[in-house]
Order: sequence, then C-alpha cells, then structure tokens
Amino acid sequence: MTNYSIISYAVADYCLDDINVNIYFAPEVLTCFFNATELASEVAKTGGKSKIFGGIFSIIKSQISQYQTFEIWYDLIEYKGVQLVWKSKFIKNTKTMLVDVLHFENKKEENEVFH
Repeated sequence: MTNYSIISYAVADYCLDDINVNIYFAPEVLTCFFNATELASEVAKTGGKSKIFGGIFSIIKSQISQYQTFEIWYDLIEYKGVQLVWKSKFIKNTKTMLVDVLHFENKKEENEVFH
C-alpha cells in the first residue's frame, strides 16, 4: 500500500500533577503538520512522543494554569503559525481531563471550526 489517509483522531495521553489528560487531535490538525506517511513515521520514530503533540500540550498546560480551571469551553491558541481551538471537560471522580484540539480557519465572512 502506498497511499495513506488521515481520517481519525490521534490520541495522546499526558499527566498534569495527579490528573490524567487525554488529548484528541482532530484529523484536520494532524494534516496541518504531517501528511499520513510522515505521521506514521513520526509516531514510529518517537514512540508516540512527538514534539508537536508535546508542544501543543505545553501551551494547553500554561492556559490551564492561567485560567485556573480544567474545563474550558473554547480557547484559541497558535502553534507553529497554525491557529487551533481547544476545549476540555474534567471528570472529577476519575481525575481525568478530556481535551479536543481542532483546527481553526478564520474565513473573511464567517468563522468555522473544522473537525
């Protein structure tokens, strides 16, 4: 097989103190930084610890600290010149934070978030 497509979310797991953080990266986010073959190679090469995923997590981590909450409705961030939107939900009994990272494209007439 020589042709790959990115059609699903990538999930990265992190810890923030005693909180488990599960980050779901939308396919549109992944294609901003990789084509499908590069993504597979990056994951294989780094054992799933890609600098891109870690870099985005670092920004989110600083935003959590700034806002002093684990639940965010929508927050616009930028990573390597790409605008991203993230939102989160906190599940208290399991100490888990679920984060969605979406690609944001600012259109002239309307704002639209791509999943």
